[in-house]
Amino acid sequence: MLARRAALAQGAVNCPEWARDGRANDAGDDTGCDPYAAEQAQSGFGQSVPVTPGREFTAPTRWNLWFDGRALDTSDERHGLDTDGSGSYFTLGADRRYGNDVVVGAMVSYERNESDGFDGNLHQETDGYGIGAYVAQPLSQRWAMDASVVYSWLSNDSRIAVLDGSYDSSRVSLALNATGQYQSGEFMLRPKFTLSYSHYDNDAYQLAGVVFDTPVALEVARDSFDNGSIEGLLEVSRNFHTARSVVIPYGEIGANYAFIRPQDGGILTSDLRLASTSAWLGSARVGARALVSQAMFVEASAGYLSLGQSDNDVWEFRLFLSWAF
Repeated sequence: MLARRAALAQGAVNCPEWARDGRANDAGDDTGCDPYAAEQAQSGFGQSVPVTPGREFTAPTRWNLWFDGRALDTSDERHGLDTDGSGSYFTLGADRRYGNDVVVGAMVSYERNESDGFDGNLHQETDGYGIGAYVAQPLSQRWAMDASVVYSWLSNDSRIAVLDGSYDSSRVSLALNATGQYQSGEFMLRPKFTLSYSHYDNDAYQLAGVVFDTPVALEVARDSFDNGSIEGLLEVSRNFHTARSVVIPYGEIGANYAFIRPQDGGILTSDLRLASTSAWLGSARVGARALVSQAMFVEASAGYLSLGQSDNDVWEFRLFLSWAF
């Protein structure tokens, strides 16, 4: 079976594009295009569990290059708060498949976050870069697993009323994912489980400013904290074939439990008291994947990530691109 998959992969990547009517020609050309492999690459898109999110293709290729862009918009009015925030996250990765179907890859990332609260008296900006590696392995025909580690450098600008300060942070993030896929009539069911952990180290810094014409400088000590969560997701999708492509719309629901949180999940209320929050969050997403060519697909989605927590809204918008070669 692996030999047949390798042959399909080679034939598919040699085809520069599909014929205009969306089907492979009856005969190959001088480039080594295998029409049967091209047909399989199109008709089998999304039919099996991907070993990584970028490897949705039926015929496995040696290399895969992918881009993941996400934007978050948040609004938190719990316990009298009035906090708004936004975030942008961009990741570029590349991986190689080896003979035993193990995939090893590397990635780089950029992120930027901004939040305002207490009528603009509390402002936080963070931007930084990350570098990481991951490994993935099919467990069976229906399940695959991957693990990743990312180290990030972050720069932070903080303002509390008239006091300003800047400091650097570092973050180590670990993630373990298990993804499955099952057929149910005309629909595909894709369960996914994620275990994630992050450790943050913040440098010491000064909050300085002028209060009633008096210079003020407050020392903020070096500190660290951890985040840990486990998440379960279920995606339901269906394939639609067009003359030139395959489109896979999907819906997804999920639940997230944070078993490690800073201050055990406590947040500062509008009257400067510490209030507890639930460790559970629900999520819902809708999106679609589309095969652009034999070697490229695009995915777009929108999600609401704060189900079950009233007065707390978190929206996510995502664009994902994958290129196999």
